[in-house]
Amino acid sequence: RVVTEGGEFIDGQETGTDGVLSYIRSGRRAHSESPSVAGYEAFFAEQLTRAQCVIHLTMSGKVSKGYENALEASESFDNVQVIDTGHLSSGMGFIVLRAAECAAGGMSQESVIEKIQRMRSLVRTSFIVDDTEYLLRAGRISPRINTICKAFMVHPVLVLKKGKMMVGAIKIGTQKAVWKKYIESALGNAGRIDKRLLFITHAGLSHEELQEIERIVRKKVSFDRVIYQKASSAISINCGTGAFGLLFMLR
Repeated sequence: RVVTEGGEFIDGQETGTDGVLSYIRSGRRAHSESPSVAGYEAFFAEQLTRAQCVIHLTMSGKVSKGYENALEASESFDNVQVIDTGHLSSGMGFIVLRAAECAAGGMSQESVIEKIQRMRSLVRTSFIVDDTEYLLRAGRISPRINTICKAFMVHPVLVLKKGKMMVGAIKIGTQKAVWKKYIESALGNAGRIDKRLLFITHAGLSHEELQEIERIVRKKVSFDRVIYQKASSAISINCGTGAFGLLFMLR
C-alpha cells in the first residue's frame, strides 16, 4: 500500500509508478506499508475459493512487515503456507515465476516449497540510485551524507544480502559512467549467471535509456531474454527517478 499526504492506495491497482514518482518529485512525501493482517486474511479467503491450498510468497521479512502479517493471517487457515523469499521486486518475481511453473506442472506442495527454498540463494538483486534525495526522504541516509553524495556525484548501489537491503558499493561519476561501472560489477561472475532471463527493473527511465543499458549489458553477458520492468510504487518511493537494477539468477 502507498500512503501519501492525500490518502492511502493499493499499489498497482489504485496507483502506479509514474504517478507516484511525479507526486514525490513535486516535493510531497509518500511511503509504503504492507497489508494488514485482516487484509491478508481476506486475500487468503478469496484465493481458497480457487484452489485447495495456497503457497504465498512474500518479500524479505527484513525489509517489510508483509511476511510477519501474512504469517499471522495464515494461522486462521489450515491450508495456507507463507514463505519468505528473502528478496523483493523482480528478484522475488523470479521465485514466483519458477514456483508457478512447478505448481502448473503438477508438483506437490511440499516439493514446490523445497524448490523455493533452494532458489533463494541463487537470485541476485541490486539497484543503482541516481539521486540520493529519495533515500534522504525515505530516512535511509542522513542530510549530511546526501549533501556529500551530491557534491561528489556519488551513486550508491543497493544490494540485497541475507534478506537485508544495504549499500553494497558506491560508484562515482556522471550518469553514463556509473551505469557502466555498476553493470560490469553486477555481472562480474559471468560464468555462473543463468543467461536465460534478465530483468532490468527501473523507475522513470525512457525506452532509449533502457536500450542503452541493455547494450552495455550484452557486451558483458548475452542473455537470451531481457525484460524491461517498471519498479513498483513501493520500490520507486525509496530509490527515486533514474534508479535501475539488474536482477538475475545464478546457475
